[in-house]
Amino acid sequence: MSTERPRRPSRRWVGAVGAAAAVAAAVAVPILLVGQDGPRAGSQVSGRPDDSALALGDYPAGAAPAEGYLAGNEFRAGSGHTRFAVPPTSVTEFAVVTGGYLLGTRDDLGDGQVAFVGDDGTTRGSWRVVPGNFLLTFVIAPDHALVGVVQARGTSVVIEDAGRTVTKLPAPAPGGGFEPIAVTGHTCTGPDADCALLVHGPAPVNADGTVRRTWMVRPGRPAEAVDGGIGEVRAVAANGFTAGTTRVIDDGDGACAGVADHDGSVLWTTCKDRLIAFSPDAGLLLASTSALFGSGDHELTVLDASSGDQRLRLRTAKNVGIHEMVWEDDEHVLAVVSDWKVDRATESHTDVRWAVLRLGLDGSREYAVAPVAGEPEDYDGPIDLPRG
Repeated sequence: MSTERPRRPSRRWVGAVGAAAAVAAAVAVPILLVGQDGPRAGSQVSGRPDDSALALGDYPAGAAPAEGYLAGNEFRAGSGHTRFAVPPTSVTEFAVVTGGYLLGTRDDLGDGQVAFVGDDGTTRGSWRVVPGNFLLTFVIAPDHALVGVVQARGTSVVIEDAGRTVTKLPAPAPGGGFEPIAVTGHTCTGPDADCALLVHGPAPVNADGTVRRTWMVRPGRPAEAVDGGIGEVRAVAANGFTAGTTRVIDDGDGACAGVADHDGSVLWTTCKDRLIAFSPDAGLLLASTSALFGSGDHELTVLDASSGDQRLRLRTAKNVGIHEMVWEDDEHVLAVVSDWKVDRATESHTDVRWAVLRLGLDGSREYAVAPVAGEPEDYDGPIDLPRG
């Protein structure tokens, strides 16, 4: 058996887009992401500045994740616990939203669905999705009041009013494989409807390796191709900056990425890093290696969003993977990390552990969730952070 582990769904890498934002450069009517609270003031990480290899080491214990976390099928926030009526290993995506929770699951046959579970425990709606290893299936607005879900055949829905109102949106083009990037606005219904869903899909890569496959979908209007700026948007910032893929590398091993300002002008590009998420204040950008690995990411990098200058780069120790990374606030990153041993005779993984690390911009680290045992074949692991 190979020592590489299957990669978790890429919901992890879009992470906390964080904020009120003007999205989509070069679109006739820019979208405004509304409702963001100011960034949370995080406490200083109790560990010391550290640029050593990232591992599950002898780090101090810190506070639990500010927005809680999912342990199997149980959401833990403060002293409260909420258990969902699904198998613990079936959860692929999770978020806390106004009036309840969004729960993405996958069954033994690989079929997926996203369900809106109200605060009272009732399921107010569910939608069939394709929970592929590299597809995101839902996004939430910064104020957590709107949810955009892309369904299996490419059509979308926007959910509001605590799951009681659902607006259907058309597919941008025939076929499936579409993925949501951001949902914006206050409502999708009535005369004040201003919602929009930004999605990208499997459009062909151009001969020069560039990509152009991002659309804006709004109620009652044809889908609009986003022209200019970043071809495949992956993250949106509070100031209207966008980040994502600009070009696929010829041999298929990775891609080049870049950041564009709110006017669509590309500020900088890189073929070394995959750009994941802007900090809440839009000043920094979370990144990792451009190529994907089955054992999780093996670098955690923080870049200056305007220039691309490196602020922090941590590499993992041997037999350590990073499976999720999100901004907790402007100065701290939460990372779901696992480590394991390898049986030399069978090359299988043993003694798998999972934890959540809180990292400062100086590399200081502490445990937000202490290490817990995991099953060798449970590649999603027992810990999930809610979508921000």
